[in-house]
Amino acid sequence: MVPILSRLRSIDVIRSFLPDGIYLWWENVIPDLVKHWRGKFNTITVETREDSYQNSEEDTVNEEGRPAKRIRYDQDRNPPTVTTRASRNSTKFSDSSDPWNIPPVVWDQMGKDMASSASLFPAHFGEAPRDIWDHLHHLKASEWKTLGMVLLPIYLKDTLPEINYQAYMDLLKAIRRALDDSITPQMISLVHLELAKFLDFYEHRYYQLKYHRLPACLPVFHQIAHVADFLEIIGPMWIYSQWVMKRLCGMIVVSAQNQFTANRNIEVNILLQEQRNLVPYLKFKVVSHEADNEEIRNELDPVDLETLLQQDEDEDGNISLYQFYMSLLEASKPQTSHEIPRTAVPEFDGPKHTLRITSPLTRALNEYRLEQLLHQHGISLKGGDLHFYSWPVCKYPAKGDCRSFKIKALLRQRGNSTHNASCVRLRGGRFGEVKLFFSISAGGFNHYMAYVQSWKVELDGNLIFKSKDGHTHIVCDAYEDILEMVGLVKKG
Repeated sequence: MVPILSRLRSIDVIRSFLPDGIYLWWENVIPDLVKHWRGKFNTITVETREDSYQNSEEDTVNEEGRPAKRIRYDQDRNPPTVTTRASRNSTKFSDSSDPWNIPPVVWDQMGKDMASSASLFPAHFGEAPRDIWDHLHHLKASEWKTLGMVLLPIYLKDTLPEINYQAYMDLLKAIRRALDDSITPQMISLVHLELAKFLDFYEHRYYQLKYHRLPACLPVFHQIAHVADFLEIIGPMWIYSQWVMKRLCGMIVVSAQNQFTANRNIEVNILLQEQRNLVPYLKFKVVSHEADNEEIRNELDPVDLETLLQQDEDEDGNISLYQFYMSLLEASKPQTSHEIPRTAVPEFDGPKHTLRITSPLTRALNEYRLEQLLHQHGISLKGGDLHFYSWPVCKYPAKGDCRSFKIKALLRQRGNSTHNASCVRLRGGRFGEVKLFFSISAGGFNHYMAYVQSWKVELDGNLIFKSKDGHTHIVCDAYEDILEMVGLVKKG
C-alpha cells in the first residue's frame, strides 16, 4: 500500500525519512545485539514454536520430577560445561544454546564491575555507568551510547566468541565514522563497505538464512543498509540527530504534573520557565530618592520601588512576584554576550595549598631538570623566595578537535561526590594518573606542572590495558604534556 504522504510533491518517501542515530543505534541495533547475547532474543516463529518446545531441553525432568538444568554448549558444540549460577535473580538474562550467549553469571559480575567503576568514569565521557543487571530496562539513549561505544568493547573481550566480537568492533568503527563531525566521500565509501560486511555477517550468523529464525531480521537492521546513502545526500548523522528534540520532550513531560489538564499544565509551566529565564536580563537598578546627583539618577534609570510594590499588593498585603517581575521587564540585555575568548591554556580552579616536597616528588623534579628551568629565569634553588603550591583541579579548554575537559587530582578525589577521573594520556604515547597539580612561584615567574603516576600499557587489538607493573612517578608540564582524558574501568 502506497503511503498517502507520498502524494505530496515535497515528500520523497525514501529521502524524507532519515535514519536518526539515536533510534537506529542506541535504542534499537545495540540493544537488540545485547538481547541476542543475553539469551532473550526470540528467534522462533509462531508456527514452529510449539514443536520446538516439545523437543526442548527445558521440558526434560530429573528423577525428582523437576525440570532438568539447561545444558549450554560452546561454539563448536563441544560437551556441555557446568556454569555457575548468578548471585542475584533476574529474568532479563538467561542461558541458551546459541554460541554467542553470555551466561547470566557473567552479566551479574559485569553489573557489579560497572557500579564499582562509576567513580572512575570521567564526566567528560557521559553519565556514570549503572549496574546493567538492575537497570537494563531503564537505560536512556545516552547510556546505551556509552555502554555500546565505551564499556562493551572492554567487557565483551574474551567473553563473546572472537568472530562475534570482531564483527561488533567493525560495526563500531562504521558508527564512529557516520557520527563524526565531518565526513569525506572516502569515509562514506568505508562506512558503506563496513556496514554491508556487518549485515552479511548478521544474516549468516544470527539469522542463518533459516525461516524459523526470521524474527532476527528486524526492519532496523535493514535500515543500516541505507545509512551510507543518507551520508552522501545530507551529510554526517549528527546534522539530523534528535538529541535536542529528545531532551526538549523530556523537559515537557516532566512539566506535566496535572494529568487531567496536561496540555494546559505544560503551557503554564513552559511560560513560567521562560519568565524565570528572563529574570537575569531585567533592568533592575534602584537608587535612593535622596540621591543628590541628578546625572547619576538618570544614568541608573531608577525604579520607584515604593509605588511599584503598592501597585502589586493584593488586599492582604501580599506581593505577586510575577507582576513584580513583569513591571521590571522594561529593558533587557543585548543578545550578544561578552564572553572571554577560550584559549588552549588550562585554568586552575580551587584553593591553592603550600606543597610539602617528599622524596619521590624530589626525584621526579630532578629528572624533570628543575634547576635548568629555574636557571632560565634567573632563580636559584637555594633562594628563599621559591614556593610550591598544589592545585586540586585543572580545566582544559577546547583546542582543535578536542572538547573541553576537567581533571581532578587523585589526592583530591576521596571527598569528591562527582565522577571526574584523573587518568590521562600523555605526550609520547604514555598513560598515567595525575596525583596532584602544583606550581612553582618565584618573583614574577609561575610554572604549572603535574605529578603523574605513569603506567606501562599493553595493546590488545582495539583495547589498551593497564599493566600490573612498571609504574613510575614523573613530573610533566601541565600545559604541553597532558593531551586528553581516559577512562579507567575495573574488570573483575
